[in-house]
This record gives sequence, C-alpha cells and structure tokens, in this order.
Amino acid sequence: MKAITIDPDYCAYIAEGTKTVECRTWKTNYRGELLICAGKRPMEGFISGYAYSTVELLDVVPFTEEHLEAAGMTEMPSEKCYAWILANPYPIYPIKVRGRLGLFDVDDSLIKYVDDDAPEDATDEELDQLANEYTLKYLIPITYLPAQQ
Repeated sequence: MKAITIDPDYCAYIAEGTKTVECRTWKTNYRGELLICAGKRPMEGFISGYAYSTVELLDVVPFTEEHLEAAGMTEMPSEKCYAWILANPYPIYPIKVRGRLGLFDVDDSLIKYVDDDAPEDATDEELDQLANEYTLKYLIPITYLPAQQ
C-alpha cells in the first residue's frame, strides 16, 4: 500500500476524520487508499512512529484559502502548495513504520483492519465496544506521555 509520513498531531486528526485536507508542496498522480504514518518525533498526547489508519486520497488540487479550515491551518502557506483531499479514514491495528519522504510502499500483508474482527451483524453497541477495546489495548499504550517527575 502507498504510505505517507505526517506529523503525529495531524496524523491523529486525519485518523479521527477532522482533518480532511493535507497541505503538501508537491503533488502526485496517485489516487486511492493511503496508509497514514505518524512521524517519529515524539509529541505529547500523540502516537509517533506507527501507522494506525488508512484514508482514501480522492484528489490533489492547488491549495486555496477554501482549504485552510479542513487542513487545520489559519494562514495560507508562503509557497505554492497542493491540497490533498482525504476521506474515509479507517482504523488498522498499529504497525511500527519507519517514515520516509514522499510516497513509499508498505507491505499489504502487514495491514490488518480493525473492523475485520467485527461480526457482520454487529450492533452499534458492539461496534462501540470493539472501538473502546481497540483504543485501550492498542492506542493508549503507544501514545507518547513524558515521564512524570
């Protein structure tokens, strides 16, 4: 699967669906499923060095003021940039990924979708329970919290 490295905070916002535009200085012809990898720089309260979500890259267009809010930005970039339009974030079991510049490939066999473990006829309550278990078992343990003094 094609993958991209993003700062841990932005990675989290993409995974939760609140950031639907990624601002990049370069464009790509690639469209489709994209593995979102959190960069390795530790940020308090965020996951670093892991991929834990996929997203669909719908389009790449010139970045305009209309993209600012969806990108989590307040000012236009000083250089020409592109808006990567993202949709449909989907949780995966976290995998340790060494980030790289640009798009790179991650072996598909490493990617396991969380919802694959849910029964087809699962109720909303059962899906909520699965999401809570996933968060407690997989996300909280890899969230960076500085050592308490």
